[in-house]
Amino acid sequence: MFALILKLLSSSALDKVLDYFKSKELNEVEKDKIAATVAAQEIQAELETRKLQKDIIATEQGWWVTAWIRPMIVYPFILHIAAITLDSTFKLGWGIAKLPEPYEYMEQTIILSYFLTRPFEKVSRSVISYLRSKSN
Repeated sequence: MFALILKLLSSSALDKVLDYFKSKELNEVEKDKIAATVAAQEIQAELETRKLQKDIIATEQGWWVTAWIRPMIVYPFILHIAAITLDSTFKLGWGIAKLPEPYEYMEQTIILSYFLTRPFEKVSRSVISYLRSKSN
């Protein structure tokens, strides 16, 4: 009986069993390699997407005209209101008059629209960016 067990252990049947387990182990290693490769490619794609987004923002905001168009429109009105407020509060004697009726309304509308729409713009850009990242 002992001789039969030794013969089986040294036979090619045992080699086939060992080869099977080695190939199964290699298959698991290959699966892990493939998963790691896919993960690396996904990370690379995400980095490329973020780089392109940064380039778009830099292009939009890189030119001073496109970066400062809204502030250039709004800041004079803010300065005007600040000067009126300072002059009337501290009696500085500057004599700054308010704008005539149609322009006063426009001044208020422009300032309100700037400060009310800017947060919504930032939130909407964040939501769009989030949705785009979820769809990929």
